[in-house]
Amino acid sequence: MNDCREGEEIITEVIKCLNNQEDCEKLRLTSQIWQKMEARRQTQEQQIKVDIKELLALKEERERSIVDEESNAEYQKEKARIELQIRQVSMQKSAAEQGLKSVQEAVQKKREEKENLVLHKAKVTEETTEVLPKTRYIISLYKNISKICWEYDCEPEEIKGYVSTAKDVRPFFLDARQNSSFFITNYLWDLIESAS
Repeated sequence: MNDCREGEEIITEVIKCLNNQEDCEKLRLTSQIWQKMEARRQTQEQQIKVDIKELLALKEERERSIVDEESNAEYQKEKARIELQIRQVSMQKSAAEQGLKSVQEAVQKKREEKENLVLHKAKVTEETTEVLPKTRYIISLYKNISKICWEYDCEPEEIKGYVSTAKDVRPFFLDARQNSSFFITNYLWDLIESAS
């Protein structure tokens, strides 16, 4: 109900204003000012809309450029990281190749050692199966003929042993550094002859 009364009061005021010529002129001027203001407001609103669209476009462009810069920076970082990994892998590859080369050299050296050992084994086997029995036979023959028994527990330069016969045992000790081989041979033959 209050709304109806207020509406009646407003209508009454408008009628009073329209009855008064001066008030009508003011109302018309106010209406013109209002229309100009409305037109200006609409123009400004349109301009603001255009400005907002331009700002949004500028913002999007700036965001794209930032994204491009960031993605470019990320690309550069990723590229640097990958290049570092490539260098590290290359270094590891070089180290592995060096290691492989040294291992191959070691394997080749071991093969040669194995071949030498196989040859040495064959030689030792031949000596133990063929030469050693012959040498033992010859030493036994010389021992029976000469009656010389050698002592092998001495220095390489020392010649030790004894001449044994049924009646006598005569020891001998000679130094190869002080005596010539001719002297040693003659000495031993003399010792054998005197023991007989």
